[in-house]
Amino acid sequence: MKVEPTTQRDKLAGAPDVFDPVNVTMDVDVYYTGDGYPVKVKSPIYCARSFADTVLQCIEDWCATYSFRPCHLGVYNPRMARRVNGTLIVPHRWSNHAYGAAIDFAGVLTTDSPDDYMNIIDMLNDDNYRDIAQELIDNCEVAIEDAGRRIEIVNEGSGTWMHIGMRP
Repeated sequence: MKVEPTTQRDKLAGAPDVFDPVNVTMDVDVYYTGDGYPVKVKSPIYCARSFADTVLQCIEDWCATYSFRPCHLGVYNPRMARRVNGTLIVPHRWSNHAYGAAIDFAGVLTTDSPDDYMNIIDMLNDDNYRDIAQELIDNCEVAIEDAGRRIEIVNEGSGTWMHIGMRP
């Protein structure tokens, strides 16, 4: 994984800075699934170095072990924290995404073909993939805890992705 220091991106007024911002290029192909069909991402992932060193490193190692290609719905997004149904959390706080410290992890491609996409929730419910998917979550929890951060891993209500983040 290539991690390069960068500068703070433009953000909403009052949004937090990303502490020690970096651009990350993983050694595995990365895909974005926000438009439905997995599309290979060519640009690096912008995030906090601590997030790169923990969660992104866990994802890359796990994908390399199983020859997966990670698929996500986004990392950095300077917005307020929301509940699964989209309503703002009260009292209001910034999302971990605003700190560059969360990913909405959608799942993986099990081959080079975008037709071979499997979302993380289906993996957790599949007898053939359950232990493998749980391994990723367990590894992320250990890495986040070892970094002295609070774990925030949430199965999003849509049943199609997992929010993996770390609280300040």
